[in-house]
Amino acid sequence: MICYGRRIGYPWVGVSAAIFFYAAPVVGMDGSIAYNDVALAAVLFCVFYLLEIWDETRTSALLIPIGILAGWAYAIKYTAALAVPYALGFVIWRLMEAPARKPQKYVNMLRPVLLLASLAALFVAPWMIKNALWVDNPLAPFANRLFPNPYIHISMEQDLQAYLSTYWTITSYSQIPLAVTVKGQVLAGLFGPLFLLTPLMLFAARKRHGRRLLFAALLFALPYPANIGARFLIPVAPFVSLALALSLTGIPRWPMLLPVVLAVAHVVSCWPSVLETYCDRYAWHIHSAPWEAALRIEPENSYLKRALFPVYGMTQQIERAIPRDKTVFEFTESGAAYTDRFLLGRYSSAAGEVLGDILWSPLYAGMQARVLQSFQFPARKVRKIRIVQTANMGPTKWSVAEVRLYQGGQELPRAGDWRLTAHPNPWEVQLAFDSSPATRWRTWQDGQPGMYIEVNLGAEHALDAVTVLTSQDSVTARLKLDVDEGGGRWITVSAKPVESAVLQDFNLRRLATEEVKRRGIEYIVVGDSDIGAKDYLQYAPLWGLQPLATSGDMRLYQIR
Repeated sequence: MICYGRRIGYPWVGVSAAIFFYAAPVVGMDGSIAYNDVALAAVLFCVFYLLEIWDETRTSALLIPIGILAGWAYAIKYTAALAVPYALGFVIWRLMEAPARKPQKYVNMLRPVLLLASLAALFVAPWMIKNALWVDNPLAPFANRLFPNPYIHISMEQDLQAYLSTYWTITSYSQIPLAVTVKGQVLAGLFGPLFLLTPLMLFAARKRHGRRLLFAALLFALPYPANIGARFLIPVAPFVSLALALSLTGIPRWPMLLPVVLAVAHVVSCWPSVLETYCDRYAWHIHSAPWEAALRIEPENSYLKRALFPVYGMTQQIERAIPRDKTVFEFTESGAAYTDRFLLGRYSSAAGEVLGDILWSPLYAGMQARVLQSFQFPARKVRKIRIVQTANMGPTKWSVAEVRLYQGGQELPRAGDWRLTAHPNPWEVQLAFDSSPATRWRTWQDGQPGMYIEVNLGAEHALDAVTVLTSQDSVTARLKLDVDEGGGRWITVSAKPVESAVLQDFNLRRLATEEVKRRGIEYIVVGDSDIGAKDYLQYAPLWGLQPLATSGDMRLYQIR
């Protein structure tokens, strides 16, 4: 940023803007931990700066690092995918303005554009290929509706997007400026009150360099509404800082005065002891500099225990108590970075969500399989049956705990040649045929007409009844039963089931943990703020849980 300021003839603009950026509390916090937003800001600004140098010199060799960095930006974070079209668009625009006849312009443009695109693709393609091969979705963990897969539920992506676009608190975009400049708690970080002057950067449009900075800032800010956290503005902040500093250079003979004065004021206002006089109590920022820990005067283990209590302490307990080849389930992701044991979080995958659903069902009657929906019809030979959901259920997910087929009051035994499928979520349909009241198949997306569970019996079988065991939280579903007698044509044999209540006289807590253990999970971490924490502690014997270790408000259990 300093070099850029010197290059455009405003060295103090570069210095002041660099201070604007690096003194911002959210930048200091983000850059000192495992987030990559500051790294992304550096890469995006390098793409911008190298394009500016290329525009002045037309040195073709510069297109190599430009293409690499543009592709690398995507590899750092999806929201930076715009770096590639930005670089390509800039080169095409500048070459189109070069004096030459149109056919020659296109020829001159072909080589640099292909070079840029191919180099960027070298860094973009491996991520997409890996995602497509490993999780059936080149854009994982997003776009799961376009690329349905068994690893990430559509509802998980929807819930995440709903949260990131509001943080459950922001009801209007007008609340964001104060939240990201002086408050810092709701949107996890703040840039400092200086950035309330951001609208003044529009005065930079009077200069050619200012217009380019403003365009880059606007372009790279386009993905921001998808995640309104303060740190997602960090990649935009270098351009905003430079444009703001450039707009303040209007004092004759003293063009550097305002930028320098504001830079000093910004540093003072963002110093932790000053910052804490006006920001929110739990604003995300650096509170102090742990010099002794940084210099290893205080041992690493001691510092981490103190700074990351109780999470780090729990990871140490896990290291001591659990073999390396075992998986630990946790409801809230915590200290995976500090242990080589595999910690499977409730919110990190479809498998985690299913485990959470199993462990929560004993706690809530509405999630338990207590509603029996029975379809009765005249006996007939069928090859396939399909249970179809016909209602618009709003945000409710359709779920089925168990499906059973009958003839003359006798259940049709399940056979190896049965073929089960469902729409959506065919990968978990077996949960509706596993004879376990602790599990259930769910759509994991809003209930819509046309969803179904289908059984291909492999041969014709006489049937006269089908039952569906479900839960109270799914009774807004409206079901019908279709059959295929072998000719490929679906016939509705029952338009509405008869509903009845089912009593449970078994220990659902123990059934749930046994099901979890069958899935290879023998250890569970529960924090006091997790759903059901008191129940797991108070009724540990009923769950089949043995407490192994405690760290603060976190407990490690083993399933017996």
